[in-house]
Amino acid sequence: MEKVSVTKADLSQAIGMGIGTCLLVLTTTGALINTHGIRHVKPWKLAAAIALIGLGAVGAKQGKELDEKLYKRRSSDVAKIASFDMDNEQHLHQLEAQAQMAQVVQAAKSIQPYVEQLKQLRESGVPFAYLASMATGEGIQGIIRYEAMREAHDEQIRIEQTMLPQQQVVVQQEQHQEIHQVVLPENATRILRVAELPKIQLSLDWEKSLEAPNIIREIFSLPSGIDKLKAFESELALEFGQNIICGVAGAGQIFVEIPRSDRVFPQVPDQQWEQGGAKIILGENTKGQVALDLTSDISPHLLIGGMTRQGKTMSVLYPIVYSLLKQGCEVIVVGGKVKDYEYLIDNHGLKFEDNEFAHVYAADFARECDVQRKFSTEQLKSVQRRVLVIDEYSSTVRATYKEAQRLVERMSNDNGEPLKPAERKRFIAQMVEEYDQNLSEIGRIGGGIKRHLVIATQRTALRSDRDPDGIPTTVRANLAARIAVRCRDSTEGDMILGCDGNIAAGLLGKGDAYLVANDVSERYQGYCIPQAF
Repeated sequence: MEKVSVTKADLSQAIGMGIGTCLLVLTTTGALINTHGIRHVKPWKLAAAIALIGLGAVGAKQGKELDEKLYKRRSSDVAKIASFDMDNEQHLHQLEAQAQMAQVVQAAKSIQPYVEQLKQLRESGVPFAYLASMATGEGIQGIIRYEAMREAHDEQIRIEQTMLPQQQVVVQQEQHQEIHQVVLPENATRILRVAELPKIQLSLDWEKSLEAPNIIREIFSLPSGIDKLKAFESELALEFGQNIICGVAGAGQIFVEIPRSDRVFPQVPDQQWEQGGAKIILGENTKGQVALDLTSDISPHLLIGGMTRQGKTMSVLYPIVYSLLKQGCEVIVVGGKVKDYEYLIDNHGLKFEDNEFAHVYAADFARECDVQRKFSTEQLKSVQRRVLVIDEYSSTVRATYKEAQRLVERMSNDNGEPLKPAERKRFIAQMVEEYDQNLSEIGRIGGGIKRHLVIATQRTALRSDRDPDGIPTTVRANLAARIAVRCRDSTEGDMILGCDGNIAAGLLGKGDAYLVANDVSERYQGYCIPQAF
């Protein structure tokens, strides 16, 4: 390896340049002097001076190259030293990071049981998500990230807490700390404000909101105070300026239903219909579509009641009749207005009859029930399903009275004499009684042999001398499924639903309805069929 000396380079350069410069000066000076003197310059002297100058230049160049080599060598050595130091530093950092990672992993393993305990607390129904975030390990800070979902409509609560060092994780429900403040819907805020009134004082905790086409249902937890719901409902009606319905939503829960300002009237959806079936689609609520199957043992027949102009025909009866016709059932509607059913008469083969024919069809259906009850299962498969729909029961009763009176005028006794007043009265009463008995027979055995009954009425009273066109108990008892639209008061609601009539009295009208069938209780908004309007 060539050694480079700073002294040699500098010395060669200095000597060469010095000698050459001196000789050049002397020679030039001598030449000038001799030019004006007696003698001329010797050629060899001039050549020697030039050679020495060249030698000095070569020495200078060599010295410069030696300096450049020295500089490059020093730069390379410095770079190698710096690279070695950097590699050592990175290696040390890597070793330190690995040591810290091992400690973090160990700490994470130690807190895993507590994370599982937090999850169990959340799944067991703790109403708020909390974190106790302390980690163990000397000089180590850990982080627990725990996400809790509260069952709010389209809302998610994310909770983060950084653990403090040098402490043990502690999970105790009574020491939980609320991390996130939930933003309540406006309706829920107003409801909670009413619950805090001195005469109410209910301890409510909002849980979630559910939307239906007609209402928004707010769900609250209520540990105690169910007996105050009636008073609470009255105060809410004052707060919102309209009917409010409250009820029990489950164990320790209540619901409050607020009418929507942007109410929606859903249309009957396009769907596949099973021929020979008897599924009736009614409308929609917070759970989706509300439907009822007349082939079921618990709901083969239906009673519908409520005030006039509350959507009983167009939003309750109409979807029922439409559903049955689409499944190939023969449907006969007796009573009501022809214009209400024109679309179904013209396009789907609906049979429509006036009120005075109600007793005729009731007798016809009852006679079929008596025959078909003797059919085997194989024979019943070929029988077409028929449904008798009575749009307004009290009108058919009055029409039956009139028809009986018309007939009795033409009748005579065995002697050919006109009937006496007592005989006339007896005949009229028997004809109306026979009408009700036939309806009762259809309700009693018709469901299992493809004969169904749907009765709608405005008069919810029981049959009596004061209410001769009321529904008899024998008819009502065989109509297990009930639908109510808005009723005048809770008494009428009780007569229709057979349960809390306040619900029916608090409905909104325009197809806002309440269904009760066995264990099913559903409020819904009835479908509309746009082609019919």
